[in-house]
Amino acid sequence: MRNLYFLFLMALAMPLLVQAQNSPLLLKSEIFKDSSKESYIVYAKEDGTGGFYIVRMFKSGIIASPSGYYMEHYDKNLKLIKDFEYAPEFHAYEKYKTLIGVVSGQDQIHLIDIQYNIKEKAYLCLAHSANVSDFKFSTRELFRLDKEAIGKWGKLSLDGLFFSSVSTLNESSNVAFITDDSKSAFAIALNLKTQDKKTLMLYTFDNDLNKKLEYPYVRDVKSKHYIFKNIDIADGGNSAYLMGAVHLEENNRKTFTYEITHITNDGEKTEFVRNEKPYRESLKMLRVDNRLILAGFY
Repeated sequence: MRNLYFLFLMALAMPLLVQAQNSPLLLKSEIFKDSSKESYIVYAKEDGTGGFYIVRMFKSGIIASPSGYYMEHYDKNLKLIKDFEYAPEFHAYEKYKTLIGVVSGQDQIHLIDIQYNIKEKAYLCLAHSANVSDFKFSTRELFRLDKEAIGKWGKLSLDGLFFSSVSTLNESSNVAFITDDSKSAFAIALNLKTQDKKTLMLYTFDNDLNKKLEYPYVRDVKSKHYIFKNIDIADGGNSAYLMGAVHLEENNRKTFTYEITHITNDGEKTEFVRNEKPYRESLKMLRVDNRLILAGFY
């Protein structure tokens, strides 16, 4: 555990090193033992007085499913003020239950997880919330998708997420967790697939867990030809920008078309960026002030 906190404070000290060209100040907490042999930091936040709130996830097995969480509050000298061990109740019918993200708002810390509930035949996304003053938890449902209803859009599998514990937007993961630049809103995207179309179920929330957007984005193109690239959350979660890439072969020539879609509760609008060269570009979508910029290379 000594290395854990050493590395954590080194990362925080780097901006000071660049600005002042001074040696970083290294602080270590007291040596302590956990009840679990394996844990790692999933969230950290300043408390406004120089101290930190830290959330560590611990596991009792080799798979990604967490056994519980250590909630800790340290002062500016890394003295432990208080801590709490939270182990959500687990039921056998909660299949592939996995943490996908952690957010905070108004003195609350929210642990967001997803599961397939065999009993209810539905995919459920839940928030486990606690006030940082007492670490007392309550649970609420953010959204659900019935297995039968989801069939009209495609198939969703959580097994890859469960065993890898990676929630990013790419073709090897079916669940993505994204926060905006100001950390005031977040999105959960579900990548649904069939052979003939791709669907992204998009949900956005502010950090007080108020739902801002619920939208099924459907693209009628073969799954192997279309890739969701990245998502940018805007307007406090009231809108989102989605970038996708279409790979086709026309007249024995490969082409790549990038699609930028602005999504709100009122609908969607798409712009196309076509590349005539037979190379796959690496593009990143950025928002600067009121401008949307694509930066990359090929």
